[in-house]
Amino acid sequence: KIYNWMMKVINEQGENQDRKIKNIVSLCIEKEKVLTDETFLMIIKMLRKNPNKESEERAWQLLACVSNSLLPSEDFIYALYNYYVTVIDNHPEERAKEWARYCLKR
Repeated sequence: KIYNWMMKVINEQGENQDRKIKNIVSLCIEKEKVLTDETFLMIIKMLRKNPNKESEERAWQLLACVSNSLLPSEDFIYALYNYYVTVIDNHPEERAKEWARYCLKR
């Protein structure tokens, strides 16, 4: 379910985007931390080498929403932190660096 909702949020525009994001967050809150970690990982995979700039921007927005609402597990938090720092230090586009800084602060 979460993967399908994420794909719709990232690849489609529509009025139900907020509801889909709320559904993703709600399902992660109800389930174990493993699902939350997997959600972070799926969004990161959608960001990597994404040729579509619009879907990349929406993926960053989704990652920001998830970062505002959910905490990763203790085992995963350092890996997520390192991902954000790597983007900030090495990504060629300033917009991605801004999103990574925002997510890191959350």
